[in-house]
Amino acid sequence: MCNNYYLITGATSPLAKAFINTLKNRKDVKIFLTSRKRLEVKDDFDNIAILDGIDLLCNNDLQILSQEVDKFFDSKFNIVNSVGRYYKMGHQVFCDISIDEAQDIMMSNYMTVYNVAKNILPIQIQKGGGHFVGFSCTSVNYMYPTMAAFASAKSALETLIGSIANEYYKDGIIANTFRLSTLNTDEEKKLKPNGDFNNWLAVDQVADFVCNFIEMPNNIISGNNMHIYKHSETFFGSSFYDRIDLKNE
Repeated sequence: MCNNYYLITGATSPLAKAFINTLKNRKDVKIFLTSRKRLEVKDDFDNIAILDGIDLLCNNDLQILSQEVDKFFDSKFNIVNSVGRYYKMGHQVFCDISIDEAQDIMMSNYMTVYNVAKNILPIQIQKGGGHFVGFSCTSVNYMYPTMAAFASAKSALETLIGSIANEYYKDGIIANTFRLSTLNTDEEKKLKPNGDFNNWLAVDQVADFVCNFIEMPNNIISGNNMHIYKHSETFFGSSFYDRIDLKNE
């Protein structure tokens, strides 16, 4: 059965774009892209579907997505959840985060993936299974300061995906979370202009690793939180604060 069929959510994000760039060089790929924002793909794919304007927090949009995914895939496929966002103002201590911002962080990073699982997982099982992938952060493990709401949302995500792994392994679902350290993107650099971005993770490295993991023959690794990071002298040699351009005051 094919292992290189992909549904990618949050398809306008830098990480999702890296997945698209990685997959375009692979054979027999079939990709379904969805996003809330307008989405354009310049690369010429033979087997690609684009469904933008889809809000993963809206029931009507989720029904449309489910119908289109069901029609597009004729066998097992993988779900890569690239949705989610960080604080609009960058790192902030707990008491400085508004209730509205905290709720939006939870909805964006957790409920979007929950809704995808609730609506698409039955289709994935019916088609023969596949991988269900989410992205968390190292702050869940280390409980870094200035990241409470974000880390809480990612912690909930890890629990969700772990539960999916345990409940649906028998149905051919391989579910894992990848814990990422800071990604080397323009948006992150704007938030942390003096950070150690030479040692931040490149999005194409993450995409290539995850695709190789998904397409690994006879892969039975499920229910794990896998840490992906790049060695940083500031982080391991001095402090977390130097790494992300934040002073411990």
